[in-house]
Amino acid sequence: MRKFWGHIILLTALLVPALAFESGGANKVFATYNISGDNAVYTKDSNKINTATLKIGALAVSQGYLGQGGRVTVTYTVENTGTLGTANITSGLNFFKSSLGGTLENAKFTVTRLAPSTATYALTGGASIQNVFLVEVKDAAPGDVYVVDGTLSNGTVADGYWAEANILSGVRQPGAAGTSSLSIVRGAVTINSGIAGLPEYTNAQNVGLTIDFLTGGTVLSGVQMDISNDGINYSSKVPLASAYSWSLSSGDGKKTVYVRFSDASGRVLAVATDNIFLDVTNPSTVAAQGITTGNVTNKTFTWPAATDPTVGGVASGVTTYNIYWGTLSGGTTAMTSVAAQNRTYTATNIYPDGTYYLRIQTVDAVGNASGWQTVHTYVLDSTAPVGSLAINAGAEWTSQNNVTLTLDFSSDVTLMTIITSGGSLSGQLAVPTNKTMAFALLGSDGEKTVTITYYDMAGNASAPVVDTIKLDKTSPGTVPAGGVLPPSANLTPVLGWSPATDSVVGGVASGVSTYNIYWGNATNGTTVVASVPAAVNVYNPSITGVQEATYNLRVQAVDTVGNVGNWQTVWVYPFDDNPPTGRVTINAGAEWTSQNNVVLTLDFSADVVSMSVNGGGITAVPPGKTMDFTLAGGDGEKVVTIVYYDTAGNASAPAVDTIKLDTTLPDTVSDRDTITSNMKEPEFTWSAANDPLAGGSPVASGVTAYNIYWGSDVNGGTVVASVSSQNRIYKVAPPISTDGTYYLRLRTVDAAGNMSAWQTVYTYILDSTAPTGGVTINAGAEWTSQNNVVLTLDFSVDAVSMNVSGGSPSGLMAVPPSKTMPFTLAGDDGLKTVRVVYYDAVGNASSPVEDDIKLDKTPPGTVADHGIITSNATGYTFVWSEAIDSPTNGVASGVTTYNIY
Repeated sequence: MRKFWGHIILLTALLVPALAFESGGANKVFATYNISGDNAVYTKDSNKINTATLKIGALAVSQGYLGQGGRVTVTYTVENTGTLGTANITSGLNFFKSSLGGTLENAKFTVTRLAPSTATYALTGGASIQNVFLVEVKDAAPGDVYVVDGTLSNGTVADGYWAEANILSGVRQPGAAGTSSLSIVRGAVTINSGIAGLPEYTNAQNVGLTIDFLTGGTVLSGVQMDISNDGINYSSKVPLASAYSWSLSSGDGKKTVYVRFSDASGRVLAVATDNIFLDVTNPSTVAAQGITTGNVTNKTFTWPAATDPTVGGVASGVTTYNIYWGTLSGGTTAMTSVAAQNRTYTATNIYPDGTYYLRIQTVDAVGNASGWQTVHTYVLDSTAPVGSLAINAGAEWTSQNNVTLTLDFSSDVTLMTIITSGGSLSGQLAVPTNKTMAFALLGSDGEKTVTITYYDMAGNASAPVVDTIKLDKTSPGTVPAGGVLPPSANLTPVLGWSPATDSVVGGVASGVSTYNIYWGNATNGTTVVASVPAAVNVYNPSITGVQEATYNLRVQAVDTVGNVGNWQTVWVYPFDDNPPTGRVTINAGAEWTSQNNVVLTLDFSADVVSMSVNGGGITAVPPGKTMDFTLAGGDGEKVVTIVYYDTAGNASAPAVDTIKLDTTLPDTVSDRDTITSNMKEPEFTWSAANDPLAGGSPVASGVTAYNIYWGSDVNGGTVVASVSSQNRIYKVAPPISTDGTYYLRLRTVDAAGNMSAWQTVYTYILDSTAPTGGVTINAGAEWTSQNNVVLTLDFSVDAVSMNVSGGSPSGLMAVPPSKTMPFTLAGDDGLKTVRVVYYDAVGNASSPVEDDIKLDKTPPGTVADHGIITSNATGYTFVWSEAIDSPTNGVASGVTTYNIY
């Protein structure tokens, strides 16, 4: 805190009284001292110095003038009492401070020349020149004495060489006069009463003002004061008080408080100021220094300085570090504090093993504190670390000198040493953060050892850890070849092979562990599609998406460490899942059979080699593609199913044929008849025969044909013809040449070929001799007067019917047993003919026989009337004229008789 006193100083010189008085705002001159004729002789190193020094005598500074910012403007006159001019005069601008009788000091003061403007000048004899300069007091203490001196010289001596001077004694030059009295009017303000050791800073905007106003012991009444933060805008006037609360302007920076004193009339008596730096910004935390691991129990820690940020041109500066030491990672209890210049802390008797934290809080001059920061983390570790080692993740074998070491160690391990078979111990190496490292084994095949010792950060060493691995760089042998397999339709064949061998080299052989598999159609394929353990020794591929292809199973032996042998084609596998085709026909496709023994006709694709009939065993197909087969017993529909197989074992779709077995004989024709006929080409028909169901059989093949015997043998069985069951008719051909008895014999045949016994259906008697006969009308009369006549028939005994024409009845009719029959001649008068044809039972017709008769139904004319005869004769012969019989239709029978009465 800088104290700005407002002074009105009344300096009365006995010889030359003078007074300069100023007051006002910032940077105003608080007091002007007019000094004249003060010439004292000083000595340096006990030698008299040719100088003239002007001084302010024993001016003791009161408590109210303490602090920084005191400003005094000093004016004095340099006189040349001689007659000669003095060139190169240097006006010394030294403002000395010394305790009474003490040693001069010129530190902590700023002196600014005001006049003359040059540091050196010339002074003629008897001349004088006024010197004015401004002194800013940066530090003061009660009882301080201040001396202002100016040196008149030719430049041969510099003021900086003064070693000692008694400013209160000495021989004055003649005519010189010293200050005899001093009267001061002063006002002062102090912000926050100062802070011990650092009165310039505060971290609070609200401050307390301590106010002092003196007038050389005289108290003025009615003095008022008003206050400002900028020297322009003042608060309302309040009565003079020794203490006052005030709020600084906001924001870090240098703050000036102005207190203006005025009397009752309003005349400003003095203005006092004081400066303070407002600092509300916390200092930075100490930078973290990380984790330290050790096995010492007394440990000294240091840390870099924290900073106090400058805000608004102000930073009070770091002064203190609060210290926490303990096992709490978030500890905030200050166990001790150290000054900002002493950034060390020693922890003693650290026990037990564990993690300890040195946490620091930065504090600046005004008490602003940072957050706590863990600056050092100290891990006390007096326990030896532990660890392990695995070569290639613990593998027993390797095929490469270059291996990977997998390290496992306690978290405190930082370093290690390593040695391998045939090698030398390495220096200490940092352990890899990922706990793995590449490493090269030495030499060729054989068992190799790696040994590692781990070290923790504290220097503790683990027991050596060891792992071994067997180095095998020799390739295994080749799998023996198998050959070409028969075609197969197996989608998942199981293919095996003989084992390969792994030769022992350097005392080691890791042994065949797996086989790499290539499966595909490339004869030299090497793409690994699968791997199988050596103990398995088989591969079971799965084939999809093809019907016919040739696959190569190629095998490469791999030993335990990954050495590979040569590829070998073990098996060539012709794959064929394209099924064969085929058909079967029973009895050439017949629908029916009457025999259990049938013939199968086979038709199949060229790749077929075997077959299975009705689910039976698989047999070779017959070379002739036909085979005898016996159907199962009992009438009914029979099914024959054949599955054909090719060389790959593919099965065809079932080939099926059916046939109906009917072993039951059909019935004989039921018709029985004897026919006598004259037809030499007779035609016969008959009723359908029945084909019965036998023994509950679900099928009857049905009558399909009739075998025919025609001849004179009553037991004849020679088939002369066959007709279908729908065409039950037989016409004899060629015509029968000889009358006699003939037999139509039939044998029923069903669809299965079953035949009934022969049966005589028709007995046929051929009669081709025509009957004979005659006809006589009215017993042979020439004439008749009536249409009704009597026919007298004469016919042979075989005549059974006749066909009569010429009257009624006419047409075909049976012959009358009496051989006579009434008959009515047709029409009117005329010649009438009656024709008769006789038929025997078989229809033979006689030659037509006829008889004629003349029908005359017209009466003859009457005898002409000869008149009346009168006579008395008792006998009289009459004679009359011939009557006339006129012809009708060309006939007239003529008068033959006269009936007389």
